[in-house]
Amino acid sequence: MRRARPGPVAAALAGLFLFSAGAEGPVVVRSLEEALPRDGTPALIVFFSASCPSCFDDLLEMIHFVKKNRLPFPVIGISGDPEADLEAFMEKYSVGCSVVRDDRGRLRRRFGVGLVPCKIVLRGDSLLYRDDDYLEFSERRRRAGQCLIDLAGR
Repeated sequence: MRRARPGPVAAALAGLFLFSAGAEGPVVVRSLEEALPRDGTPALIVFFSASCPSCFDDLLEMIHFVKKNRLPFPVIGISGDPEADLEAFMEKYSVGCSVVRDDRGRLRRRFGVGLVPCKIVLRGDSLLYRDDDYLEFSERRRRAGQCLIDLAGR
C-alpha cells in the first residue's frame, strides 16, 4: 500500500510542532473521555485519517492555530487508522496532541461525521461547533477558529 505524502502546508508546518507532551512520546488513547479535559474546558476535535493529506493538513493547521493564538483548549485527533499507523504518523509529523483510535467508527456515528477531515468543538457533552461539509476547507477552518477565539473571550 502506498503511503500518502503530506500536502505542502502540512509539510511546512510539521517542523514547527516539536512534540512537547513529555518523554513518553505521542499518545494514542482508547476513548474520547480519556482525552477530554476533566474540568469542562472546551476541546477542538479533528476527525482525520493518516493517509489523507487534506486531513492532516487540517489537523496540523488547527494545532498551529491554537498554539499561535495561545488558546487554552486541547486539540484531540480522532482516527480509525490502526494504532501502529497512528503512532508512526504522530512520530513522523511531530503531532503534539492526543489521538483517539476510533476503530469501530462509534465516535464518527455519534457526531454524524461522514467525511474527513471534520472539526467539532465540545464542552463536556455539549456540541458547540461542527464543520459544515458543504463549505470550503478554508472557511471551515476560519469558523472553527472563530468559535475558539469567541470561547476564549477574545
